[in-house]
Amino acid sequence: MPFPYYIDDINKRASEDPLAFARECEAIYNRKVMETAAGIAERSEFSSVVFLSGPSGSGKTTTALKICDALRFVGINAITVSLDNYYVKLRNETNKVARFFPKLLAKPFIYYYRKHKIIKE
Repeated sequence: MPFPYYIDDINKRASEDPLAFARECEAIYNRKVMETAAGIAERSEFSSVVFLSGPSGSGKTTTALKICDALRFVGINAITVSLDNYYVKLRNETNKVARFFPKLLAKPFIYYYRKHKIIKE
């Protein structure tokens, strides 16, 4: 279910009672995080990796951390790996980008697993 607001509604509610509106939006967001975590937990034996994507500043990191906390609460050993520092510059030669990107993507996972001694050097 999408957020049930149009821009006119947002402007009106935010000007009338901003605190109540912010609390309502936060409650909806938290409910969606919990629903998402429950869905991930139900399918955890089939899929062990979840990716979030979206524009800069859209709340991906915040949402990932909240989902991770919710999963840990129900006993799933979840981690977050930020790829914010692993950008690939676009080149005219697309095949070179495609060839190097998997190595860049794997770096934070390999670092985490080595740090926690899950895999050996």
